[in-house]
This record gives sequence, C-alpha cells and structure tokens, in this order.
Amino acid sequence: MSVKSIHEVFNLPFYTIRSYNILIIFTFCFFFFKLKAALWVELTHENVNNNSTHMAAFLHLKELPFNKIYRRNIHE
Repeated sequence: MSVKSIHEVFNLPFYTIRSYNILIIFTFCFFFFKLKAALWVELTHENVNNNSTHMAAFLHLKELPFNKIYRRNIHE
C-alpha cells in the first residue's frame, strides 16, 4: 500500500500548494502590518506619559474593548 499525496486523496490540482503558500504569506503580512500599526498608535499617541494609553493600544491590538475593562473611554 503506497502513501497517497493530498492531491490524490482530495483530487486537487498540483498548483494548490503554491496557492496555500501565497495565502500564508499574505496572512503573515496582514498580521505584521496590524502589529506595526498598533505599535505606531502606541508610540505616537498624544498622551505618551499616560500608562493607560499604552494599555489601550495593546488592547486595541488584541481587539479587546478598552472601556469595558478599565471603565473609561480611550480618548479621556
């Protein structure tokens, strides 16, 4: 009994591996630029001396509601 490739099992064309690699690269780039944007917001915010600003940028990166956790608005 021979081991079948994923193409033989699911009857896929051979270009799908290349397509999956491109999808992985685009996903990595998306999250990289999302992280870069969140860090930019954190470092260039008006209230740099306010510790809650840094936490707000971190929670925004994690897509968590800042005001529900700290009971105040992000723009105070």
